[in-house]
Amino acid sequence: MDEQQNSSRTNTLGQAYLYGKGHIWNILRKWYLVLIGGLIFGGLMFFYAVIDQGSYVAHPVFTFESMEESGGMLSAAADMLGMAAPGVNLGGGNSINADYLIAIARSQRTLKTTLLREIKVRGFMDKSANHYANIYNLYEDEVLPPGFKFKAKSIRDSSYTRVEDSLLTKISERIKDNHLKAIYHRETLRLVELIIASKSRGFTINFSKELIKEVEKYFTENQIKRESETVNTLEKRADSLQQRLHAAEYALARWQDTRNRMIKARGSLDEVRLRRNVEILSILNAEVLANLEAAKFSKLQNTPLIYSIDEPEFALEFKKRPIIPFTAAGMGVGFILASLVILTRKAIKDSLDYHK
Repeated sequence: MDEQQNSSRTNTLGQAYLYGKGHIWNILRKWYLVLIGGLIFGGLMFFYAVIDQGSYVAHPVFTFESMEESGGMLSAAADMLGMAAPGVNLGGGNSINADYLIAIARSQRTLKTTLLREIKVRGFMDKSANHYANIYNLYEDEVLPPGFKFKAKSIRDSSYTRVEDSLLTKISERIKDNHLKAIYHRETLRLVELIIASKSRGFTINFSKELIKEVEKYFTENQIKRESETVNTLEKRADSLQQRLHAAEYALARWQDTRNRMIKARGSLDEVRLRRNVEILSILNAEVLANLEAAKFSKLQNTPLIYSIDEPEFALEFKKRPIIPFTAAGMGVGFILASLVILTRKAIKDSLDYHK
C-alpha cells in the first residue's frame, strides 16, 4: 500500500516536472517574442521617464496644542461661578488633534480660499487658481472654459459666482487627489507634515506658504472668537450683578431712611436680609470682575494653537522618475506579459488538439 502511494506521488512529481519543463522550453523557443515584448514596454517606460518634468515637493510641518490647554483656566473659572453648564468649555473648544488639523488643511474652504489668493510664479502675480490652470493645461483638458479667469478676491466676496465656486471645487479635488497629502508622525509629539507637490517650483513654494497662512488663520480666528465669547459672557454677567447690587444697595438705603435708625424686631430682620443681599452680590461681583480681567488679559496675550515649524523656502525636494529603473521595470513587465501570451496560446492549441 505504501509502495503504491510513493509510486503515485513520484509519478505526479515527474509529470509536473515534465509539464513545467515543456512550458519553459516553449518560452525559450519563442525567445524573440519575449524580447520584443520587453523592448516595447521598456521603450514606453523609457519615453515616459524622459518626458516626465518631475515635481517640486514642499514639506511644511505643524505642531499644535489643544484648545483646552489654552483656555482651560477660564473655563474652570466659569464653571466655578455657575456661568456654564457642567461640561461646557467657555474658554476653549474641543482639543485639536491630528485628524482635525489634517481635515482643515485639506478642506474645500481652506483650498478654495488659498486658490483665490495672489502669488508670484515666474515673476508674474496672479491668483493661485489661474497659475494652476496654466501649469496643468486645464483649458486644453476642458476642465475650465477657454480663457476663463478667476477674479473674486475671496469666497465671501460679493463678486464670487456659482461658476467660480463650481470650478474651484474641481481644482480643489484635483489638488487633494494629486498634489496634497498629509502625514501624522505618531512617533513624535503632535507633528503633522503636509506634502505639497507641483511641476512649478514657484507655485509649490508660494501656494504652500499661503496654505500655511490660511490654516493658521483658521485656528487663530476660532480661538479669538471663543475667547471673545468668554469675555462677552463675563461682561454680561458682571452687568447683571452690578444692576442687582445697585438695586439691593438702594433698597437698603431706602429702608434706613424710612426707619431712621429706629430698630424694632421686624425692622432688624429686614436690615439683616438687605445687608446680606448686598454682601453676597458684592462678593459675586468682585469675583466676576476679576475673571473678566483675566479673560481680557488672556485674549490680549493670545498664543496660537498651531505653529508652523518648517516652511518651504529654497530647499525643496525635486522628484523625477528615474530612467534606468523605470526602463528595467517596463522590460520586466514586457517579458512577463509576452511569456503569458506564449503559454496561453500553447494551452489553447493543446486543448484544441486534444478534442480533435
